[in-house]
Amino acid sequence: MNEIIKRFAESTSIRNVQDILRCGYELEFQGIDGYSKDNSDSGGEIDWEAVSEAISNDFDGYGSRSINGRSCAYEIMAILLDRKGHSIHDLPNNLRDKLASAQETLYDEYREEAENSGDWSEYRDRENFDPRDHVSYSGNAEVEVKDDSSVSGGEVATIGGIKIVDFIESSKNLFARNDFDIDANCSFHIHLSIEGVEHHYGERSQAEMLAYILKHVEELPENVQRRIERNNSYYQSRINTNKYSAIHFHGKTWEFRLFGHVEEYKEGIKCLNIAYKAMRHAYRCRLDKRERLVDELELFKSDLLGQSVNETNIKLKRKNYKSNELRIGA
Repeated sequence: MNEIIKRFAESTSIRNVQDILRCGYELEFQGIDGYSKDNSDSGGEIDWEAVSEAISNDFDGYGSRSINGRSCAYEIMAILLDRKGHSIHDLPNNLRDKLASAQETLYDEYREEAENSGDWSEYRDRENFDPRDHVSYSGNAEVEVKDDSSVSGGEVATIGGIKIVDFIESSKNLFARNDFDIDANCSFHIHLSIEGVEHHYGERSQAEMLAYILKHVEELPENVQRRIERNNSYYQSRINTNKYSAIHFHGKTWEFRLFGHVEEYKEGIKCLNIAYKAMRHAYRCRLDKRERLVDELELFKSDLLGQSVNETNIKLKRKNYKSNELRIGA
């Protein structure tokens, strides 16, 4: 075995391999500082032409009612003339012009007051929401802020493999400077790789990493645990190269996609630590098969289809994935 991998597998703490371990994260959020794609206060520009049309329609609907203590002279005159069988157009031009001017002055006053006092947030252009305009960040690691169709806010992702110390500093800076709206639908993906090592995909490694996390799920923050329990279908039977697998192989990195609902940086660090332990476990299994949690790979894959996280967790703790042991419920 590669000496670097062997050192990683035999490490006792993530600190022992911080010089060779490279990582990254992707944080999804539904909104930030009250702004989002779905929020009427999304921060987009107000369409004042639409507002003007709305005010005009509202003004016309008032008819001869009093506005700001004044009567709409033009409308009143039109009503009086109509009662006598005449129309406004029967008046002399100079009188019609004066009435029209009075009407315009009254409308301008009404519009100015309406624009200044009205809530026109519903006339904002929601398509103008760009998460890059709202995320504040000054960490050492380089990040990219971008749109994400799976959420109404966006995503912040580190660029390239970064050191553990930068992962911690970057995520701490990000959460400290921004008021994110994060729920159970927001993923927190973690990427791990070992510098100088070319990883290779294997179902065995993928299964062992997933099994390790499910067995030690109690080490994760409670909201992350609940998300994994709620999203059984997200990871079930995902022991393959599908990019939506719970743990996906990128060619250079392993991406842990089953974490989410991370609301503060300390929760993200717990996810990072268990991802490190899971990858370390997979490499330890290469050194010693007795370390395996999953001896019967196909049995493990099929059980993921029908069992809850808790059932899988109990079974893994009992090391029931053995050819000579019965399956729960069998």
